Amino acid sequence: MRKTTFPGLLWMVFILELRVAAKSEEVYHRTEGQTLSVECPFTVWKYPNNRKAWQRLTDGGKVQTLAETEGVLGKTTEIQVGKYFLQDIPADGMLRVRMTDLRGEDSGLYQCVLYQPPKDPLVLFHPVRLVVTKGDFSSPGPGVNTTHGTDVIGVSLIGIVTMVVCGILSKSLVFTALLVVTQRSLGSLGP
Repeated sequence: MRKTTFPGLLWMVFILELRVAAKSEEVYHRTEGQTLSVECPFTVWKYPNNRKAWQRLTDGGKVQTLAETEGVLGKTTEIQVGKYFLQDIPADGMLRVRMTDLRGEDSGLYQCVLYQPPKDPLVLFHPVRLVVTKGDFSSPGPGVNTTHGTDVIGVSLIGIVTMVVCGILSKSLVFTALLVVTQRSLGSLGP
């Protein structure tokens, strides 16, 4: 029987997370007339001046760009195209997206992307599955808990767990490497 090592377990967790991340999508349920707000984080030091966009993925696999930022040198930029509002905040490493006055036909799959020519755009956040239904907030069904705010931001549990685990593992790996280097250097000094 093979013995499982710690590095082997780390690789397994990493690969499993990559597979989950590639397939996962955030699902947002809204009622017609409400607003969708999404925050898409990006690496501040690597992409502060890149143009960013909000796109819709059609059933045929085609991408439709709905709104796009300018990517001005380190400055916060805002752009509105119809019901789509983008706010690029390079200092915070955040692209904020807002879709107002939602309708049933807005239901679909969306994504935040970052342009990095000549490469393909980089998806900044999990794809967002928007489900817009008709309804009346004043008369919810029995046992239904409603939120009267229009800007509700969803955060996936797997995303939070992944960030915490990766943070702990990276710190553990750095500490272990420092410990090994220190022991080797002290051992090489000799008596």
